[in-house]
Amino acid sequence: MKHVAVSLSSAIVVLLAGCPSVPPIPGGPATREIANGVVEHSASGMQFPLTCGGFTRAGIRQYDAGGLDVSAAYNLMSPRTPITVTAYVFPSPALRSIGSPKSVVDEARETLARGEFQRCKNEIMQAHSGAQLASESDIPALATGLDQPGYFAKFAYTEIFAGRAGPVESLLYVYCYVGSVWTIEYRITYPAEVDPGAAVNRFLQEFRSTIREPNRLLQATPDAVPPQAGQEARQP
Repeated sequence: MKHVAVSLSSAIVVLLAGCPSVPPIPGGPATREIANGVVEHSASGMQFPLTCGGFTRAGIRQYDAGGLDVSAAYNLMSPRTPITVTAYVFPSPALRSIGSPKSVVDEARETLARGEFQRCKNEIMQAHSGAQLASESDIPALATGLDQPGYFAKFAYTEIFAGRAGPVESLLYVYCYVGSVWTIEYRITYPAEVDPGAAVNRFLQEFRSTIREPNRLLQATPDAVPPQAGQEARQP
């Protein structure tokens, strides 16, 4: 993970950034299917429903052997409004306060969160040739169990999407430290001529965060489900 510079007052907070803020506990399979086709991420408790806001789940991916970094892809299968949403859950940059004042901890957390947002933006720029950042902003918490404010960015590029080449737009939403240790990231992609507003708002309002509180990182075990053979690297 990319290192982020912090101010001197915050340095003590992130000095042990490689260590979880609480001891790890034994882990298990990365995901499990529960009632009505819902798939739950074992480490965080995040649940991926089979359908959400008119979108249908297309698949679940795991990006690490320990099962801490997963995603679910959703499609809106409409000839007029082809839209894809990928919801990612993975650990936020580790933060340990070691007795620092709350103001110092908050400053360090915000610095690390902004660094994670920048990392996610860089992933998109590197994965899509010619991608341009159209806008970015801070955004408030969603009314769906996400009590943390987040970050938003919009990108434009040309690529083959939904079976045809043309201008594409992609939205990025990043919420760090959900349940203290997890990041929720949404990637939403659609043809530039499509107005995604109503469909995207409906999905974001219905897709609830079910991350457990308080939450702890699970330790990788031999039982953790490895990535599927030939599975591509995590690319937005």
